[in-house]
Amino acid sequence: MRHLAILTLLAPTYLLANTFDAPPVPIETSAPITRSTLISPTESPDAQAALPTSAPVKNITLNEQDLLRNRPLLEELIGQAIKTKDAAFLQDLLSLYQKHPERDLILQDYAQSALLYLHGKLSQAIDLQQNLVEQHPDLPYMRMNLATMQLEDKRFADAEQQFEHLAQQTEQPALRAIANAHLKSLAHMQQWQFDGQLEYDRNNNVNNASAEREIVINGARLQKSEQSLPKSAEGLRYGVSVSRFVPLAGNHALSFSGSVNGRHYWDNHEYSQHNVYISGSYIYQNKNWTFRTTPFALQSWLGGARYTQSWGASQSAAYQFLPAWRVQLSVSGRKTRYHDADLRDFDSRYVSLTPVLVYSRPTFGVHFGVTVGKNQARKESLSSKSWQVFGGVSKQFNYFGASASLSYGKERYNQAPELRVTPYPFRRDDKIIQTDVAIWNPKWHYWGLMPKLNFSRYQIVSNMPAFYSRKSQRVYLSVEKRF
Repeated sequence: MRHLAILTLLAPTYLLANTFDAPPVPIETSAPITRSTLISPTESPDAQAALPTSAPVKNITLNEQDLLRNRPLLEELIGQAIKTKDAAFLQDLLSLYQKHPERDLILQDYAQSALLYLHGKLSQAIDLQQNLVEQHPDLPYMRMNLATMQLEDKRFADAEQQFEHLAQQTEQPALRAIANAHLKSLAHMQQWQFDGQLEYDRNNNVNNASAEREIVINGARLQKSEQSLPKSAEGLRYGVSVSRFVPLAGNHALSFSGSVNGRHYWDNHEYSQHNVYISGSYIYQNKNWTFRTTPFALQSWLGGARYTQSWGASQSAAYQFLPAWRVQLSVSGRKTRYHDADLRDFDSRYVSLTPVLVYSRPTFGVHFGVTVGKNQARKESLSSKSWQVFGGVSKQFNYFGASASLSYGKERYNQAPELRVTPYPFRRDDKIIQTDVAIWNPKWHYWGLMPKLNFSRYQIVSNMPAFYSRKSQRVYLSVEKRF
């Protein structure tokens, strides 16, 4: 059939999505034709047929009536408009083509789907393409276009079904190769993903104490006990995580993750920390939007004994407004309960709001954000409101990679502490500053291990310096592994 030959020519160039790395469909195309192009009758037999034979002209311009009398040429121009992604030209040609009494309805709907795509109406384009595939399941290029548009709209399970059909039933080797490449990528995306991290840790303040040896109140100087000063410890930081992404029908998906991490100090077991974290997410996503709801739970141990339990949920919405730019808004709520009855006054509910702006390229990224939070404990003197601004940048070259991040924030408590806790008769007010820098060589991989050299600095400047001001900095080597 004629429409089959036309679609075989046009379909491979009709916006195959770049969701995964797959080989392109080989296709021979002629030079693009646009509205401003003059057509030579010696180069186009179709155009020549539309001219009087006695006209000794070299170049001519066609009007609407010429194109309506020459359906093959009109269809060729529609194909060229699709290939060059000229939405305005395609709109004009399609309006004209719809007037043709012998128009090919399949080509008409196919071009309409392309026009919807070019106008950014991806969901409508997919619906129209889906109808075409259901009505004409024998057109493999149509099915390929449907699958690649579904990938671009993050309808992974739907796209997988179309690729499986192509891999099993198409007789086109090029399409079968592309379908198999996409299926391989989709299968990898749905596998369990394992990550690990291990690093040496020497901590000179494992108890998070102020280094001030004296408390000065109204000119009086009080000496702190040795037990109240910073303590040091040496050991390892570790982390192992597992996650899985499960696509559902349409734009829906689920994800699951779990991790075990902590610090093991061999010379000060009292401050060894271990954490177990689990979460599950429901995700709705399309080409531009991602909505995620994630309930989670966390159990922590300190010194081998149960320390805290936390549980809660987060919700986030992200919008990709340009290919490299994304804005995200997250809301999170968490409840924390201390296992030790003597610490129950610290049981709390924490809520936060975080907008973030992200610029991301394969070898370069920048992000900026703000977090505002409220922590409500059993006592007002332990409850607080906080804010934080943060940003970071990362860059990777062939033989060198580096990342840096900086955050600055304030936390103000709601009420002055009881005198039996601190002798200060005013509310606690802290400034929090954190800096992290990492460098690495992307070419250094050993059995899947990649070493990184890190620098980290953390500082709290409090208006109660003898109790809460502290700082720590570390230079350490970490090793990351992706299984």
